[in-house]
Amino acid sequence: MNDQTQASERPEWVHSENRSIAGLMRHFIDELAALLRDEVSLAKGEVGESITGLKSGLLSIVGGAIVLIAGLAVLLDAIVLALYQVLPAPLWLSPLTVALVVLAIGGVMLAAGRSKLSPRTLTPERTIDESGRDRRMLKERLT
Repeated sequence: MNDQTQASERPEWVHSENRSIAGLMRHFIDELAALLRDEVSLAKGEVGESITGLKSGLLSIVGGAIVLIAGLAVLLDAIVLALYQVLPAPLWLSPLTVALVVLAIGGVMLAAGRSKLSPRTLTPERTIDESGRDRRMLKERLT
């Protein structure tokens, strides 16, 4: 590569006539401000996505709680029928089976909602990765 080709690949501020320390610092501060604006924008987007996941998790928990309450009602009905009959009869077996199935469904719903609320899903991973890349790039350019 010749000097002219190398010069054309550099940013304008590098080969401009105004390469004073003040000019370089001004450019550095402008670039740093732009970088910080971009990082804040990315973080806002990720936090918005996390809040959407949080809402979904909370709705799953509420749905699971409602199903568990319905299962508890059926289970209590089965216990009442079992005690009423004194003798073990097939009459109470059907409501008990239904109650256990409803409780299992509610438990699965609660577990799914709980997993959506874990701190791992609320961490802004892309922002952290991007910040690390930016720090490495700044170190490379400053050295």
